Amino acid sequence: MARQSELVERMKAVGWRLTPQRLLILQALAGARGHTSVDQIFATVQKAYPYMDVTTVYRTLQLLKKMGVVTEAYLGDKLHYEVVSPEGHHHHMVCSRCGRTFDLPASYLESFRDSLVGGLDFEPDLTHFIVPGFCGQCRKQERKAS
Repeated sequence: MARQSELVERMKAVGWRLTPQRLLILQALAGARGHTSVDQIFATVQKAYPYMDVTTVYRTLQLLKKMGVVTEAYLGDKLHYEVVSPEGHHHHMVCSRCGRTFDLPASYLESFRDSLVGGLDFEPDLTHFIVPGFCGQCRKQERKAS
């Protein structure tokens, strides 16, 4: 509940109206563990409020994204959302075969960022970076199959 209260306070601070629908969406986000899809949020919210429209979920998520409260990322073939932690942004590695997601510490991206800025005079937006690839377990299965 502390997480939901924090989200509500952030919305109030920027002058958002706290409609029942928005509160339900915030509750679903706060209760999610890690990334969650629009479908998952919609299903959770619709249990409490069957008249919820999926468009309301999309619009609310886009507003939360603009506020910097959630991040949006393609994981697999769908958009997923995650509440930005108070510690800041984090990054992910996503297995293209099994779909599992692993955290990628920001320290791994520091030299990449420095190379782009120094070598190409380009400042990348690395607030939410995703690296697709294959996890160790899937690579082992592939070697066994060969």
